[in-house]
Amino acid sequence: MTNPLLTISDPDVYPETKIVAPSVWKERTAARAVVLDDENTIAILHASHHGFYKLPGGGVEKGEAIDQALQRECLEEIGCKIIIGECVGTIVEYKYEFKMRQESICYCAHIDGEKGTTNFMADEIADGFSVQWVNLDDAIELVEKSRSTVYEAPFIRLRDTKFLKEARNVITNRKRKEETH
Repeated sequence: MTNPLLTISDPDVYPETKIVAPSVWKERTAARAVVLDDENTIAILHASHHGFYKLPGGGVEKGEAIDQALQRECLEEIGCKIIIGECVGTIVEYKYEFKMRQESICYCAHIDGEKGTTNFMADEIADGFSVQWVNLDDAIELVEKSRSTVYEAPFIRLRDTKFLKEARNVITNRKRKEETH
């Protein structure tokens, strides 16, 4: 069971707009990660053509387990194999424009081996995706201050800011436990 952290819908990100929720939702499950390297920096994706930052991860494909999806997404988006650690929690997004209910499950992870080369999808290349390795506090600031006119960007900002702050708590608690043992 994962820790429910937040539910986001259009009225949360577009309060000035009168939008009617769809009667039928497409369901999507996504896996995301706060991935640390050996220098304690984390991977963050920058969509430079749209002016926002996000955590690595994406949709779980049919027949794929959540950990397999996360491994695949991290290899594609940040060029790294990962060791999956603690679950940070779950965030549900209701995106009216896409008629989609998305449940994102986020984990702390650590790179396994060397940093490799990204293998972005065509749409990610078109969006100007690149991976940056920054400290956790800088990642929080970059995501929080992201402003974009792309419909899903405010959802990403709220979701990934919450995941990053919760991951900071998980990492801090883990370090405390390690120091006392």
